[in-house]
Order: sequence, then structure tokens, then C-alpha cells
Amino acid sequence: MKLFHRCLIGIILIIPIFSQELNITTLESLIIQGNSSLKVRETEIERKSELLNQSRLFSNPEIEIESGMRNTSETSGKITQTIVTGGKRKHNIRLHDLELSKSKIEYEMQKRTILNEARVVFVNIVQLQEKKKLQNKRIEISESLLKVVENKVIAGKLSPAEKSRAKIQLFQEHTALRKIEASLKIAWITLSTFWENENVKFDFALGDITKYSSFSNKINLTNSPDFHLSEIMIEIQKATLQLEKANAIPNFDLDAGISGGSQYKTYSLGLSIPLPLFNRNKGNIQNAKIMQSQKLFAQNVLQTELKTKVSNIHIELEELHTEINLLLNEIIPEANSAFTIIQDGYFNGRYTYLDVVNMREIWFQSREQYLSALSDYHISFLEMNSILGNNINKTTLLGDN
Repeated sequence: MKLFHRCLIGIILIIPIFSQELNITTLESLIIQGNSSLKVRETEIERKSELLNQSRLFSNPEIEIESGMRNTSETSGKITQTIVTGGKRKHNIRLHDLELSKSKIEYEMQKRTILNEARVVFVNIVQLQEKKKLQNKRIEISESLLKVVENKVIAGKLSPAEKSRAKIQLFQEHTALRKIEASLKIAWITLSTFWENENVKFDFALGDITKYSSFSNKINLTNSPDFHLSEIMIEIQKATLQLEKANAIPNFDLDAGISGGSQYKTYSLGLSIPLPLFNRNKGNIQNAKIMQSQKLFAQNVLQTELKTKVSNIHIELEELHTEINLLLNEIIPEANSAFTIIQDGYFNGRYTYLDVVNMREIWFQSREQYLSALSDYHISFLEMNSILGNNINKTTLLGDN
């Protein structure tokens, strides 16, 4: 079964190398397999697991043997075993078990954080790809307008200055395209740092930025990793308090021995108990109580902060949702219609070149605003789900399959 899983992961990782296309699912697989920060967390889990196993072991007995050098000398032997009292072993095991659970939660938090950061970069790449398409469309329109202007200048209907203006506009559009392409290269380099393998490279992100998930206004912190961690920290302090109380009860040593020579043997049993006259561990017990109270207060503060963050994100998502619908259903169609009318009118001499450029700018700006709103929506949605600990539905996120 393990071999099958390794082969499956290998296939997942190899396919995109040849296709040069990356989707969310492959991105997450690459990160989980190759991110060094996650591997550090995994080794921490292994370390805490070994400490838990060690805490389950009993202490070793001690053996003491004395013998003289002469034939008539006595020989004595004694074996001593420490008896742990007060439930210290049980509380110690419980504490190490909670520490292991804490490491597992921290691993999941780290993984969720890294994946979310990578998804944000991925969304940015998809947006830049759409902006590049839009910019190529701007260049195409600018080239068409330049040809029309050149014909009008040749026919003597326009001043040569209009041709210079149209050329400058085209140069500016090409400059804007190069900036978008540079931003894409930087974004790909940034994304590749998440899986840390220079041999795995991509040049196209598969995703439809116009597809986005709906959200619920209910705030449920049940699955929140931060809240889970705060609960574990409280349980750790409870276990620490119990252990400190148990430490106030002294352990005792039992020993059994034999001594004597060839003529006789003497057997002995012993008991050694420390007297808790000066140290009853009160300071450590009080410290553990105070720490427990601090963790409870910190959890209340955290709960308020998380609810406030999620509420603010809800407001942002509602506003972005309204903006997206307004742009898609009202502004962009109107701008498109107006641009078509003015452009056709310019070809027939009813409008000026400046009218066409201004209307074209309004049309493209509305489309760029639409892409930005979609990108902001995806990013805010990812942040909200990261806080709440909800699983991302990749079938709706950017249209990933």
C-alpha cells in the first residue's frame, strides 16, 4: 500500500513537469512532499512521540555489591528500587501525550498557513494571466486604431500629431505588457520556493478566477486551529498542575540486601522516605495555577480576536460580491457597448481619437477592476477558511478539478 501511494504521488508530480501546467491539487501535493518547514514539524512530532514512549517506562533498579580482598572478608549486595508515588508517572505520561497532540496541531497549523500563502500566490498568478490576456487585447485595439489613424493622416483628414499620439499609446501598452510578464515571472519564482525543487517548473496556472465559492455568515470556531491550540495549552497546564501536586508527595526507595561470609548470611529489607519538612513544592504548584489562569484568559482574548477578524472578512466578502456582480452585469456591458458605438463612430468620422481612447480606457479599467475584485474575493475567502479551519472546496476554488 505504501508503495502504491509513493507511485501515485510520483505520477502526480511528474505529469505537471512535462505539461508545464499547474493546478491547486498538484500545488498542494508538491508543498506537502517538499516543504522543509513542514519536514521540521514532522521531526518534532517524531521527537515528542519518542518522549512519550520514554515517559511510559519505569525507572531502573540499582544494584550495589561490596566485597573485601581477603578470604575471610564479608560480601554484601543490595538492590534498590524507587517507587514513584502520587500518580506522577500517570500525570507525566498525560503531559507528554498532550505535548505530542500540541505538536500535531502545530504541524497542521503550519501546513494550513503555508498552503494558504501558496494559494494566494497562485490566485495572483491566475489574475496576472488574465491581465496579460486583457493587455494583449488592448495592444490589438491600439494597433487597429493606429492603422485607422495612419490612413486618415494619409488622406489628409488628421494631423500627423494624431499618428504620433497613437504610436505613443501603443508603446505604452507594450510597456504595460512587459511589466505584467515581469510580475508573472516573480510570482512563479515566489511560488516555487514553497516546494523547494528547482527541477520542477511551470509556466501556466490552471484556474478560472471567475469561479468562486459562496460563504456563510455564521462564525463557528469549532474547527479553528488557533482555538484548538489554545484548548490544548489549557489541558497542558492542567496536567502540569496535577504533576506539580503529585511532586509534593515524596517518592520512596525499597531495598533488599544480603551480606556475610562463608560462615553466615544476613538478609535485610530497607525503606527510605524523604521527609517533606522544608519543601512541599508550593511555589511550583502556585505557578502552575497562575499559568492555567493565564491560558484561560488568553483563550477568551483569542476567541474575541478570531470572531472580530472573521466578521470583518465577512463584510469585505459581501462588499466584493456586490462589486463583482455590479461590474459583471452592469458596468462592463455598458462600457463595452459605449466603446463599440464610439469606435464605430470614429471610423465614420463622428467622434475624435481622444473620445475613443477615453472610452476604451473606461472599458478596460472596468474589466481590470473586475479581475482585482475577484482576486481579492478569493484571497479573503482563503483567509477566512484558514482562520476557521474549514477545508477548501477545490472543485469550486478557481474551477480546479
